[in-house]
Amino acid sequence: MAQGTEHSLEATASEPVFADGDELRVLQIGRILVENALLHTPPGIAVRVRASLRDGQAVLEVEDEGPGIASEQLNQLFERFYRLDGTRASGSGLGLAIARELAELMDGTIEVDSRPGQTVFRLALPREKTASPEAFSREKPLSAST
Repeated sequence: MAQGTEHSLEATASEPVFADGDELRVLQIGRILVENALLHTPPGIAVRVRASLRDGQAVLEVEDEGPGIASEQLNQLFERFYRLDGTRASGSGLGLAIARELAELMDGTIEVDSRPGQTVFRLALPREKTASPEAFSREKPLSAST
C-alpha cells in the first residue's frame, strides 16, 4: 500500500519489544494505524513505525509529517463512524474506534498527538514480563510436522 501511495514506510525498534496481548489483534491495530497514516498523508511523505519499551509498557508508534489533525477533531477521532472533514478516505469511519476498543480489551490505550507537520498515534500495552527474545528468534528454522 505504501508503494501505491508513493510513501516510504520505515520501521524501527531499538530492542526486542514484547507485549501482553493478542497477537492478531495487535497486528490488526497496527494495520489500522499504518493504513490511516498512508491514506491521510500526502504522497511522498514518510510514515514511521516504531516499537519501544516505555514506563513498563510496550509501545507501538505510527508517525507521519503530514498536515496534522485540527485540535477540535482529536477527541472525535475514535468515535464510531467519525471521518475527518475533507479527507480522501473511503472507509466507514470505524477503524480507529475498533482499534481503541481492541486496545482497551487488552488493558492498553491508544493516544494521538498532532500538530502541523507531525501526527503520532501511540498504542501502549502492558509489557510481556515472561518473554525472552531468544524464545521468539526468527533465526530458528521452521519445522513441519506430518
